[in-house]
Amino acid sequence: MEHDKHIFWLSSYLKSGNTWFRIFLANLLHSSNEALELNQVDSIIHDEITTSRLWVDRACGFNTALLTENELDSIKPRVYGWHGREQQKVSYHKTHQAYIYTDNNEPLVPSEGCLGAIHFVRNPLDVAVSLANHCLFSLDDAINMMGDETHVLRHFFVHQPLLSWSMHVKSWWEAKDLDVLLLRYEDMVLDTHASFTKATQFLGLDVTQSMIEKAISHASFNKLKAFEIQHGFIEKPPRVKSFFRKGMIGDWKKELSHEQVQRIIKDHGEMMQVFGYL
Repeated sequence: MEHDKHIFWLSSYLKSGNTWFRIFLANLLHSSNEALELNQVDSIIHDEITTSRLWVDRACGFNTALLTENELDSIKPRVYGWHGREQQKVSYHKTHQAYIYTDNNEPLVPSEGCLGAIHFVRNPLDVAVSLANHCLFSLDDAINMMGDETHVLRHFFVHQPLLSWSMHVKSWWEAKDLDVLLLRYEDMVLDTHASFTKATQFLGLDVTQSMIEKAISHASFNKLKAFEIQHGFIEKPPRVKSFFRKGMIGDWKKELSHEQVQRIIKDHGEMMQVFGYL
């Protein structure tokens, strides 16, 4: 492994399996017979970079809140590249940023200091239902957000350009400067062991099948939901009832009207076709 490349990116549109995989990965790296507490996940995988204003300020040496969003985006590639070079251990960083380019024609997520990325993709019909719950939106508002080609997430300490669902997924699918593994959420649910084994191989982890099985068990949806009920989860938005809602495939069939389904297909049919959702 190259000494100057120490970051793996874990990217996704919202509500597409990123958090589930991070919890699995943290349990795998922690390698304990007991499930890791949810709120310890970031400390295990060293995930602090993309949304942490304090981290970015330390890296830059000044208060980056004084910058415009475009100005901050223009320095992100060098900040992330520097972080990758300085890391003594491999770190795994979650991001909801689309794979876009700055005004200087640099990819926002640079290849410098980067070992690769796993991008998680989920059927936008199910994303709409889960997103509405997560953001306390109506289903129509969630569908509107998913179709917004200029959408930026601003509820984090550092903004993240999200774009529409189609543009976001396509940006990572067509990323030219990174080694990217695409994982469908549906495959993660239907054949968890095969999907997560493929991911661990991509990450270059020296783990056994029994270690993978144990980490999968520790990250089972029922255990995560039970832990959240008992102890809470720091990633849950304040007014939302629960972060881990159902984790189902095909819940949209009960929740979306025919008109809403057609709106999503109209907005995202091309990329849905690419990933087998039509």
